Amino acid sequence: MQHTDTVRVIPFRIGAERFAVHISDVQDFFEAERIRLAKDPNTGAVGVLQRRGGAMLPVFSLKEKLGVRHADGIGRVVIVMKQGGEQQAYAVDAVDQPIEVRANQCYPVATVADPSRGGAVQGVIVHDGKLLLRIDPLRIPSHGTALMPPTFPVPERTLPGTLAEGIAAGSIFVFLLAAVVPGEREILFAVSGKQVLEIVEEGTTVPFPSSPRFVPGLMVWRNRPLPVMDLTTILGWEPLPQERRNMLVARAAGSSATVALSISGTARTIALPITHRLMNSEEVDAHYPQLRAISTAVFDIRGRVVALLDVDYLLGAMHCC
Repeated sequence: MQHTDTVRVIPFRIGAERFAVHISDVQDFFEAERIRLAKDPNTGAVGVLQRRGGAMLPVFSLKEKLGVRHADGIGRVVIVMKQGGEQQAYAVDAVDQPIEVRANQCYPVATVADPSRGGAVQGVIVHDGKLLLRIDPLRIPSHGTALMPPTFPVPERTLPGTLAEGIAAGSIFVFLLAAVVPGEREILFAVSGKQVLEIVEEGTTVPFPSSPRFVPGLMVWRNRPLPVMDLTTILGWEPLPQERRNMLVARAAGSSATVALSISGTARTIALPITHRLMNSEEVDAHYPQLRAISTAVFDIRGRVVALLDVDYLLGAMHCC
């Protein structure tokens, strides 16, 4: 995005997902009826567009290029974008009128949503309370977006033998997940009270193309984009679709990075210190091996298993800085 007070972008839609491209990167628009459908297995083109003078321009599905999961068909409008000294035609579902956006409405992409930092979405715009994913035409992949690993990376870590400094005093925020927990014991999760920024009602999550499965997308929080992380998917638990959910907005302990976690409506704050028994790595691995990936400590409080979340690792698991 150019370093000016305002820039003009052209919003467009693929399925229910909204994108934008800088107006200087757009050459022209055409109705999709002008496409002659003819799939080319060598290039991935879905058809060709006849330009003035008889020149033929291949048309690609931007849905396929970006890895948009929830869209049907090839699109009803063709956007011709500039890519260096060339032009490329992409089919999308709809194009809106250009809008002006200010610099303070533009945000970088959270690395946990795009770990490679090489995707076509190079920024996020918050406009009228909605999110637009800003496309850089030069980064649209030639052969579609690679799928992210479906599983959460498990760190090499040894759970502590004593409770972490700073957790023995103050408070922890304890909650359940809206999920069916395997085994006989219900597992609680906790973060330090100092890391809790807000609890909000679960709202609309905007899918992010080809993000890891445990990052369903982005949400708007205090007029800024925030990555949403699903602990249920990380743990491999079965979600309860009808369960009331809230969003826990939490920050990392070691940085200003922030994430929204989908939690059950059942939650409370516990003042510390509290009588507890720490569970060692062997005990956790024997009964709750998934918890090692996301916890700095697992302890027993009055017969309840409580996993203290490592928010820093959750945000940094896919090489987030």
